[in-house]
Parts: sequence; C-alpha cells; structure tokens
Amino acid sequence: MEDYLNLEPVAIDNQVTRKVLAIVETNPGIVLADLIKIAYQKASLDDIYTLIATEQIYVNLNTARLSEPEQVKVFANREIALAYERITSVKPSSIPSNLQSVEIAVGKSLSWDGESWDVVNTGTTTTGLLRTDGKFVELPNATVFKLIQDGQITVAPIQSTAKQQQLEELLRHAKPQDIVEANHRYTQLLPYLSSHPPVGITRTIRRWRKAYQQATEIYGNGFVGLLPKNTNKGNYKPRLDPRVLLVQKSPECLIYGGFY
Repeated sequence: MEDYLNLEPVAIDNQVTRKVLAIVETNPGIVLADLIKIAYQKASLDDIYTLIATEQIYVNLNTARLSEPEQVKVFANREIALAYERITSVKPSSIPSNLQSVEIAVGKSLSWDGESWDVVNTGTTTTGLLRTDGKFVELPNATVFKLIQDGQITVAPIQSTAKQQQLEELLRHAKPQDIVEANHRYTQLLPYLSSHPPVGITRTIRRWRKAYQQATEIYGNGFVGLLPKNTNKGNYKPRLDPRVLLVQKSPECLIYGGFY
C-alpha cells in the first residue's frame, strides 16, 4: 500500500473512478474481494488500491488488513462507514470467551429479569444496556459475567433479518449530509444514554433521545432514529444500472453482476 500513498487522485481515469464509486455506493460495506471481482473488467487491482490510498473510496486502514481482502469492507466515505459500524458492527467485550452461548456485542438483544435489553456499548470494563422503555444501565463486565453464569442473563429472541435489512435500507437511501448529521447527533447524545447523564439536558437532546429510543423499539437499533426526517422522503428506486447491484450468492454471480 505504501507504493500508492503519494499518488494524486488524477492518476486514475475519471470514468474508472466513477464506476468503482458507483459499485461501492450501491453496495455499502462490500468486501474488497467482491469489489475486485465485480470491477475487474473496468478497473485494475492497482486502480482500486490507488482509490483506497487516495481516499476516493474508504477503508479503515487502522483496522483492515488489505492482505485479507475477504475481510476488508469498503465504503464511499468515512461517515458512511461510521454509520454502518453503528448499526452492524460487533465489538469484542472482555467477557470471558468460555461463555459464547450469550454474545455480548453492540446491537445484540438480551433477556434479563423478564425484560428485553439491547447492548448499546461494550467497553473494556463495562457494558451498557438499554431497555425497550429507554432505561439505560451500565454494568461492570464482571457483573455481566456473573449474571450470565447464574443464568439471569440469557439470549433474547434473535432479531429478524428483515429488521437488519430495514436498517441498512434506511442508511442506503439517506443523503450524505443526513448521515453526517446522524453521526454528529449520536456523538452529542451518547453521554445522555449513560446511567449518569450530564446535568441540564436541552430540548434538542431530549428530542434526539426520544427518537433514538423509538427507533430501538422498532428496529432494535436506535442510530437510525437520529437521521433527519427528510431522509425517509423521495423515490427509492435504484438510479444505477441494475447490473451494478451486488448479488451476494456466489463468486460466479458477482463476476456477472459487474459492468460489461
């Protein structure tokens, strides 16, 4: 990758850049291996790595190993990557690995004392849980471990794939500026989701928190509730050539799903 870092964005033909970006925009989080297969007729491997190095398409180079393209997710920009992380990523917790029957990860639902709780934060020492009525608690990981061990915390019914698809669709159809705004709102709201929120909550923060809680009840994830309301307006019909759309079934389908 070092060989590409000093290249200017103009080093790649504009038409190639547009076609690669169209694939990534249509398939947020597409793995690098699939992107290479889809774009192989119009963009070389050098082209794609140059686009990554010059940040014309986004890969988190702090965590991704480009030597393992099957594990690398590609996005149109950092803001979109951050938004998808907030609805789909699984962050490792420090809960001992010998209890893998109960997965503690952001976005997962747990059953505790007859109530359903969503994992909204996993840290090195604590885990944040949000109940469906909006109540937030932050427990030491040692306490979570003990509750799991005693059978008091169990796995809640698995969220349907349909709900996850709804979350991704909402982000896919959101305008870039709306995603930036949702990320901003999430950063501002996060302290107020803790068990010890700052004093003096504003009306704006209260409104965002309510929207976050409502989205959590509907989708199992509150982040999409922070998207501006105008995100849900407009025509959702694909504007791109349908051959660009990713068919995630087999490598053969991926190849024939590309440009001709």
